[in-house]
This record gives sequence, C-alpha cells and structure tokens, in this order.
Amino acid sequence: MLEKHGVRSETLTSDELIARGPAPHERAHALLHFNELNYVSAGEPPELAAIESELETLGYTLHHRGAAARVVGDKRRQNAVLTAAGVPMPRLLQGQAGDETVFSNEAVNAHVKVDVLPPGSALDDARYNTTLVDTVHEVQGRAFHVSLRAICFGARVLYAWPRCRDVAEGDPSVHTGDTPADLAVISDLHARLVVPNKRQIARIARGVSEALGCNFYAHDLLPCAATGKLLLCETNLKFYDGRYRWQMMPIKDEHPVAAMFNGKTYARRAARIIIAETGL
Repeated sequence: MLEKHGVRSETLTSDELIARGPAPHERAHALLHFNELNYVSAGEPPELAAIESELETLGYTLHHRGAAARVVGDKRRQNAVLTAAGVPMPRLLQGQAGDETVFSNEAVNAHVKVDVLPPGSALDDARYNTTLVDTVHEVQGRAFHVSLRAICFGARVLYAWPRCRDVAEGDPSVHTGDTPADLAVISDLHARLVVPNKRQIARIARGVSEALGCNFYAHDLLPCAATGKLLLCETNLKFYDGRYRWQMMPIKDEHPVAAMFNGKTYARRAARIIIAETGL
C-alpha cells in the first residue's frame, strides 16, 4: 500500500540494509522489528544500539528504538516514565499498600496470572503494583471487566476496540483470549466506551508518542467505571493484532471495527497514517 502511494517500501534484515550504504532519500525511515520483552529480559544487549548507530550514520530516521523498548518492556519503568510525561496511568505502588486494593502483575512478562491484593498488603517491589481500577461495566445484565485496545502509529489511532472478561471468572486482567465473540456485547461496549472516548484515546496516543517516539503501539486502556476517564494500563510495540482478528472471526461481518478483518483495508489505512505522521 505504501508503494501505491509512491513510497518505496521493503522488508530487509539490518545487515542487508546497512550493506546498501547511505540512505537513498533524505526522508528515509527504518522501522525496527524485535520483541521488547525479549530485549529487556536479555539485559538490553548492545547489538541493537550498534545497528541503530550505523543506520543513523547512513541517514535513516529510526522507529522502534531500543530506548523505547527499554521503557515499554518493563511495566514499572513504563508507568514511571509515562506518568511523569503526563499520560494518565494507575498509581504505581511500592513498599506497602495504603487503603487501596492492589493490582499486582509481573513487571517483565505477558499473559501471566495477576494477583489482587487487599489494602495494607506488603508489596513485592520486583512486581508491577498499582491501584486496582474498577473497569466493571454491565451489558444486558452481565458484568464484564473491560479494557480497550488501540493500535496507533505515533499519535495517530488506526483502530480501537473493546476487550472484556466475564466478572464471574474472578480475574480483572483482560486479554484478547478472554473476550467472547458475542456481537451484542462487543457492539454495546464499543458504542458506550470507544466511540465517545475517541478524543481521550487520541490524547493518550499523543502523550505516549511524545514521550517515547513515533512507533507502532498497542495501547491497553482502562475505562474507569467511577469517573468515565481512560487510564493507560500498559502499552507495547505491535504492528497488528492478528489474535483479535482470529478471535472475532465468527462476528467479523457485523463487528463495529469490520476493517480489522480486511487486510487490504487495514494496510491502506496504516499506509496513509504512516505517510501523514512521518511527512513522507
């Protein structure tokens, strides 16, 4: 799709790109592709910094840099950095909880069991501990913990949609795999929590981009039932959410974000947003 808009686009290894020599254009961009959790878990190996240095010397503007991955790959660091930048996030807790219930997660991991701790609990500061945000919303008499996922490039939102988990499961942590392919539930949550909050979603996307750079992000947002405000639960570097597409396939034709299920439509919007955000 970038090629159709007159923007040359290729997928190469870093060695192949470096071997070509100087960037072919003054507005040449390189979007690095690696897993931020693996990067942080491996102790932030210096190889990436060496690649970045060579590519910058050759004239490329870089996205998905190690500096952003270092923040995104550790939830504690992410909360501290983005909160300081003005991005609304749950309050980070250390030492001992006060009078608030605690949401406790592993700091450098994904899709793992979380703990909900009572007020006054002694906290393990190696974990990611925050105040528990009430995200319970009812749909047709059923109660769900809800999060919103927004795929963004820099400050621009490609698409946003709801994810949810039945409260009866006893776990406030919400992932794509927990979300029922129930059109009535998805449509109701989308209409009530995504559509009216587009400006809040855009503000959070802009704040993250200004703090960490222009990258592809998957922002997980908490719609607080008490205040109506959105808080950023966490973000990660992600080009696309294929798991959600697969999960919602049974309702794809009527899903409120039907464009997610058409690869050409999704790629066309992504290309336009990349061009607009980078000035290509």
